Amino acid sequence: MQLKRLVIGAFVLGVAATPAAVDAQGGLSVTPMIGAYVPAGSFGEIREAASDLERERESTFGLGLNAEIGWLRASLAYATGAQINESGVNDRENLGEGSVLVGTAGVVIRPIPRLLVVQPYLVAGGGFKNQNFNYDDDTDVSDAFPEDETDLTLHVGLGADIAVGRFSIVAEISDFISQNNTDDWNVHDAFGFVGLKVRLF
Repeated sequence: MQLKRLVIGAFVLGVAATPAAVDAQGGLSVTPMIGAYVPAGSFGEIREAASDLERERESTFGLGLNAEIGWLRASLAYATGAQINESGVNDRENLGEGSVLVGTAGVVIRPIPRLLVVQPYLVAGGGFKNQNFNYDDDTDVSDAFPEDETDLTLHVGLGADIAVGRFSIVAEISDFISQNNTDDWNVHDAFGFVGLKVRLF
């Protein structure tokens, strides 16, 4: 509940500060992005033959979209087709697949000035993460992989852009952190993106 209030408060503060951000940093820009989705973190364990067996998802293709007004930013990231496996178990691969949709609001921090045409930056924010999994009815992974669940998420990232006039080539790594089925903050959904940033006005 405290995290939920923090996320909502940060979003309201960002909306309230939008005019100041536009005056200080310039206008609206959008950045469509493509790259890779890399899941990580703990999804629960099973014990079989005195061994700990980890449930995991595979990496897959990812899409992203950012919109920035000054130092404020809204981000979307999406991946589908992430296969579910149980590591260390014979014939327990490709149990199903899942999709992840993330939406966050936050700030872009530029701690050092642009170096020639390269601008490093950090991203921090929060929002929601929706996970949807499809698997065979005879599997026992539903406790770790819900069919449909939306949770709060924290967003941290780092990147750099290379500016050429109104356009910039962007490379970024973002990590969206949420709770697992035991309420521990160790589910990481990471995206590595490249994209083209376009300043609209």
